[in-house]
Amino acid sequence: MSAWITLVAASIVTVALSAGPSLIGKRADLPAVLQHANRFAAPALMGALAGRSLANQASTTGVMPILAAVAAAVPVALRTRSLSWPVVAGAAMFMIVAAIS
Repeated sequence: MSAWITLVAASIVTVALSAGPSLIGKRADLPAVLQHANRFAAPALMGALAGRSLANQASTTGVMPILAAVAAAVPVALRTRSLSWPVVAGAAMFMIVAAIS
């Protein structure tokens, strides 16, 4: 339950930092520090959710399928700069290694 509370709170903060000044009025501007920090809010949130998910998955299936999926997905991500192909490569490798082990 605390993961969902964290997700909702981080989402609200991200939306407030992004859309808040334009909803308040034209005079309201975020300080440069907050604008710079807001740029990293969504990736940090996704990283936290992925880390928690990986920890839960590792406790049930073991570490090897996860390591194999990451090892397959990272080169694909660096090569293609796509969002979908690394997911496909990682999921395929995870299923193969989980079936073998």
